Amino acid sequence: MAHEADFKGPRIAKALALAKQTADIMDSYPADVSTNPKYQPYVIGTLLELSAARALDAFGGKDEANEVLNYVRKLIASWPLGKFDAPESGEFDAARVDQKLLRSVAVYKGLKLSTKIHGFANDKTLQGAVAPRLTEMQKYISKQLKSIPKGSFDSVSSAELAKALVGQK
Repeated sequence: MAHEADFKGPRIAKALALAKQTADIMDSYPADVSTNPKYQPYVIGTLLELSAARALDAFGGKDEANEVLNYVRKLIASWPLGKFDAPESGEFDAARVDQKLLRSVAVYKGLKLSTKIHGFANDKTLQGAVAPRLTEMQKYISKQLKSIPKGSFDSVSSAELAKALVGQK
């Protein structure tokens, strides 16, 4: 929904509200960091992507409730739980590659957008943590794209988006 609206307008606010509701539902899961999806980088990255896009679109980049920078901190803390590498070798599974790419793209774009939020430039510690992770995510996305066999590129719906995001041709 947010992507279709180019991360602007009322649809971004609705997408963010739905994502927050989904994260709230995850509170009913056991509070185990390794099994509750709420603590996974891709979930936090999605919330970060949507909240940063909304802050940029609706508030001129102001982090009204300090929500964006809090999501950045949570994402950095959850980083070791991330499984961003390309799928293991074996039979190509377009749906699995697509899912990994979508997760990686949300994390990358969330981090990228967060660097444009007012207050980010003042937090040198956060800047120092985000910069290497952006580079790392670019490498992961590139590796994931390279795992797509020739002739199968069209079967991975997020591949074009991922390529454009990391500047690949």
